[in-house]
Amino acid sequence: MNDREEQDNEILALESIFQEDRRLLLAREGEEPGGMFMAMQSPPQPFLISTAASAKVPHSADQTSAQEGKLVQIKHLPPIALNFVLPADYPTAQAPQFTLTCEWMSKQQLSALCARLDEIWEENKGSVILFMWFQFLQDEAFDYLQITSPLDLTKIIPQNRHKHAHHPKAEPSFRSTPDNHSLYTSSNLDAAVYPLSLNDSEHSVQNLSSSLDLEGLDPRAAQDIVSVSQLLRTLIKYDKDKQQDVFQSSSVLCNICFSSKLGRYCMCFRDCDHAFCRDCIREYFRIQIQDGNVKELKCPDSKCESQAYPDQVKELVNDKEFERYDQLLLQSTLETMADIVYCPRHLCESPVIVEDSNSKMGRCPSCQFVFCTLCKLSYHGLSPCRIKSEELKKLREEYLSADEETKRFLEKRYGKRAINQALEETFSAEWLEKNAKMCPYCGTQIQKTEGCNKMTCFKCRTYFCWLCSEVLSRSNPYNHFNAPGGQCYARLFEGVEIDDDIEDDEDLVFEDDW
Repeated sequence: MNDREEQDNEILALESIFQEDRRLLLAREGEEPGGMFMAMQSPPQPFLISTAASAKVPHSADQTSAQEGKLVQIKHLPPIALNFVLPADYPTAQAPQFTLTCEWMSKQQLSALCARLDEIWEENKGSVILFMWFQFLQDEAFDYLQITSPLDLTKIIPQNRHKHAHHPKAEPSFRSTPDNHSLYTSSNLDAAVYPLSLNDSEHSVQNLSSSLDLEGLDPRAAQDIVSVSQLLRTLIKYDKDKQQDVFQSSSVLCNICFSSKLGRYCMCFRDCDHAFCRDCIREYFRIQIQDGNVKELKCPDSKCESQAYPDQVKELVNDKEFERYDQLLLQSTLETMADIVYCPRHLCESPVIVEDSNSKMGRCPSCQFVFCTLCKLSYHGLSPCRIKSEELKKLREEYLSADEETKRFLEKRYGKRAINQALEETFSAEWLEKNAKMCPYCGTQIQKTEGCNKMTCFKCRTYFCWLCSEVLSRSNPYNHFNAPGGQCYARLFEGVEIDDDIEDDEDLVFEDDW
């Protein structure tokens, strides 16, 4: 069997193993076959990446500095990309010519992998070698380089990277083939790119494999990330996209309808990783939005408080429902701001910024209505607010149940005078409700301090029963308590404390007088 036949058989076998999951891309347009293998990397969990020394790197306007200096957990790392071409005399005489690219490995680490691939070839010279290379990069590269968590990104990007930007041998440079195929670059992992033809002698990969740059690094090792911030963004984005791909292709049990569906038909709450089918979550979201509970779009799990993100809500509900959700979410956010009130006119209700915290005057920018920010009526200057008793009771309950920070917020928003007024008036109303009753004729509040249950209104002099509030006859008010079958029969002194020493004849004084 000649070299070309062995190459064809090897490529056919590799296609059957790897090409279905898109790890292997092949090109047969040139005289020498070749392709690109992507060795997927799933590090042992938990795996963290660190940018602890990133403060030494100059910041640019587009850097994600909020995540720099922190530990970030990663479940998936970008693949190690092996670009290769098969010389005409492979496998009898020459090894496949290749370059290695990986975004999260330094050139020193990639050079060590290149050296290990050369060793594997020397150990198996004369035999087809690609599968051994693929298996090593896929399963053993992590342990071979002794990579551990946390991975310090600052050690991957050399501080003097700019010195090599113009050096002709710092990184391999390739011309495109006549079919516009070029060697893989790490800036696009999903592009179907193809290896360089070996006919271009000036930039031959064979020449690259036999030379070293000024620092002893293998020129077949390519690393084109120029900053820690760029690398951090790249790793986080890849991990997010990869997790989404894995989720969409996996089976998910919905704990609402108890049916199993593919992840692409489900939604996963990002902060807790709980997943439910889209049909159940869509209906759940719709009900909450219709009821105005935009702060209640939480994970349905009983022990979870994770909130759905606005973009997740938008994917599931229609445009009208999302518009309502967005409006209510904005309104609830504005309501937590001490300097924001709403125009009290029902046809307007625009948000109004109160510029002076000591002033209770608000001017609506839409309808120009000037109002009191406390009572929401027309502005009345220094005159006291007219607040309804229901509103005062609500304000008092909110104030009494609030923590110290919320109390300060309410005092700032409504003023201490209004808070004190709410406390005093509602306390008075509650006391009257418990200790007094209204005259059934004129409505005056009457307090019973002593005596029997026949009451006389001090204002209109009406007789009434303290127990049932019924108006009593002026000529015979006690008949109400003496009539058998009545609801207050024999209850004239009910609830009255009577001294045990009172003589029997004293109990009859009232009856004799009457």
